[in-house]
Amino acid sequence: MPFPILILYSFSVLGSGIGFVSQSLIAGFWVTTYSNDVFYFSLSTAFYFLSLGVGSLLSNRWKKPTPSLLLWLTITLSLLAGYSIPVLKLCIQRLGNVFPLALFWVCLMGIVAGQLIPLTLRVGRNYPTLSLSKLFFCDYLAAIGFTLSFTLLLLIPNGYGLTSFYLGTFGVFACVVLAARGRLVSVHLLGVIAASYVLYLQIPKATLPLEGNAKILHEEQSHYQKIVLTEEAEGNYFFPGIRKHTLYLDGFVQFSSISEQNYHACLVNVPLAAAEFGGHPVRTVLILGGGDGLAARNLLAVPKIKRIVQVEIDPAMIRLAQGEAKVRMYNLDSLRSPKVEIKIEDAFTWVRTAKEKFDLLVVDFPAPKNLTLSRLFTAEFYSQLTRLVNPEGMISIQAGPSFSTEDSTLDTLSKVTTCIKRTLVSIGKAAEVYVNSRDNEAFVLVPMSAGFNSSAFFKKAGMYGGQKEVAHLCVHSPDWKEPSVRVNTLNTLTLSTYMLSWFQTVGGEFFKYRDGHAIFLPN
Repeated sequence: MPFPILILYSFSVLGSGIGFVSQSLIAGFWVTTYSNDVFYFSLSTAFYFLSLGVGSLLSNRWKKPTPSLLLWLTITLSLLAGYSIPVLKLCIQRLGNVFPLALFWVCLMGIVAGQLIPLTLRVGRNYPTLSLSKLFFCDYLAAIGFTLSFTLLLLIPNGYGLTSFYLGTFGVFACVVLAARGRLVSVHLLGVIAASYVLYLQIPKATLPLEGNAKILHEEQSHYQKIVLTEEAEGNYFFPGIRKHTLYLDGFVQFSSISEQNYHACLVNVPLAAAEFGGHPVRTVLILGGGDGLAARNLLAVPKIKRIVQVEIDPAMIRLAQGEAKVRMYNLDSLRSPKVEIKIEDAFTWVRTAKEKFDLLVVDFPAPKNLTLSRLFTAEFYSQLTRLVNPEGMISIQAGPSFSTEDSTLDTLSKVTTCIKRTLVSIGKAAEVYVNSRDNEAFVLVPMSAGFNSSAFFKKAGMYGGQKEVAHLCVHSPDWKEPSVRVNTLNTLTLSTYMLSWFQTVGGEFFKYRDGHAIFLPN
């Protein structure tokens, strides 16, 4: 009895769709974890297509292919898809950023998927209606269908882990249905599937716990980032015995309760003082980012400020800042104040259509560790920002790690900070770097008035002279050296390269993925 030709098509179509989507899933997971978008995606795609070719060549080793072989190859591919993210998470915990492991998994899937089309043609050579052109068309159509379903229905609401599980489960279920229709179901098939899912459920048990006495207070995977709030019994020498709370976004420290007041004093209070020094006290403020509400807290402490507009892309951050008791303890319920107007928008697009002008603009974005975040530090974006500031107003920008890791004397600014400063200078704006002396975080002050005397302000504020001369909270030195960097534009986006290079050199608490904690990995 002839084997149903529709089932032959189905195995190939199912395998092609699952294989193509899975390599995107793996690349996306690695990009979310370690950034460097173009590198990971391009290598993953290139190796996947190479392995498809290798799989096509290896298909010649099967002398007498059968429908059962197609079934087992498709089930293997489905199980590889289902296991992909859990296994890679486990590898990251044990070994760190070893991208060849991800490439190995992509290649494994490509080799399996690459065998399906040639084997389908050989199994169905006795069917006149089976043709290579129709098979390719169906496979490409499946790739589009799977990709749309993957993006719109699976990844966005479910994250990487559940998406891989659902993708693998769907593939296995479809194979069982096809096998039943073609009378290929066997006890061996059902046994392998059952054993696979038992093993799948054991993988999470192999995760590493947090070190020390850290306790997870909040864990959430939003559409934009992995949000984790921790509590530790130990503080540091500044605050002995005080519990430490740390907020991580995608594994990077967003704020630490030990040092956040220093950080926000530099980010917010320094430009407020500069505006007072220039004779134009701040009345209205625009905050871009700062979803934790800590920048707004410092601003609300100034009675003269009448209105604050906060633009934050992630509603999960606003919910955390308004609802989590420990965060509210630090932000003093700032985001519930009637003076604060919250806009859930992408700042990159919002600033292009905004019309209102403000006395102060505070830019408090996460570290520009990928191309998407790097857009928010470009010359084009900064040009849009300057439209929203009054002629005598100020812009304050969080500018990343201050000093170069290659200069132990702390005389040379990092490439990250220098790039941000040079980008502002490239659009014709005066930009002065100052540093939080406690944690060496850099900031850039941008006065809109060409007549503003930055040096006089820094001297008046007791910030002049740099790290070595004064013991002030925020310091500035005209003698800091600047390394050679390229301006960050939408065409170059060089800043993410400088940021990733710094993280790779320093590591430590700035990049928790290196510590092998699954809690910080994207869901």
